[in-house]
Amino acid sequence: MKKMPIILSIALAASFTVPTVSNAKNNYPTSPKVLSPKEIDALSEEEYAKYTADFKAFEKNLSDAYQNNEYDWDFNSDGNTNAIDALNLEWYYAELATNTKKDTYYDVYEKDGVKVCDKYSFTDEIRAKAAENGDINGDGSIDTKDAVYMLTAMYDNEETGDVNLDGFVDARDASLMLAYYSANSVAQKSDAETEACMTYLGDFNDDGVTDAKDASTVLSKYSKNSVTE
Repeated sequence: MKKMPIILSIALAASFTVPTVSNAKNNYPTSPKVLSPKEIDALSEEEYAKYTADFKAFEKNLSDAYQNNEYDWDFNSDGNTNAIDALNLEWYYAELATNTKKDTYYDVYEKDGVKVCDKYSFTDEIRAKAAENGDINGDGSIDTKDAVYMLTAMYDNEETGDVNLDGFVDARDASLMLAYYSANSVAQKSDAETEACMTYLGDFNDDGVTDAKDASTVLSKYSKNSVTE
């Protein structure tokens, strides 16, 4: 199995078909087609290098445009663009896929051993904004891949390992990685922001998962930096 960039591996896992929803406003770059694992393995080394390079170029173009404030992804209009907006996009996709509507959605997770249920209102204003701005990979439809590309662009300029987004990679990040790994190993879901940070920034050793080895690698690097500084 060929090693894939994180944006490609997550997009592959999120490959679903939904009713087409045209994007009327934003001129998003169009992502390359997501190939199946079988199709990827059939590529020559040269073809695969071009395939991954195309995805990385798409990711950079999208990230640069986001950093330049060209896109409005604040779907719930709370003044912040974050993982909750990606959840709103996924909830809108779910409504399209099932032809249903809900007034309320929930993000259920565990924190310090206690189950937490965050409640979010889902309005027609959110639906309208998602319909207008949600086709983030420019393929003419809205689905879970769009949320993947949105989060990838949001975290693209952050340093891998800085899971608490404080601008440093240090022991505090390693501690959060260990806590996340411990919870994840017993199927305990974290809140949306933590899940996103760990998915897109937590794989410090680049082996495809966020686990105790990433925390160990961060601690090792942090210790060396502390000695040399």
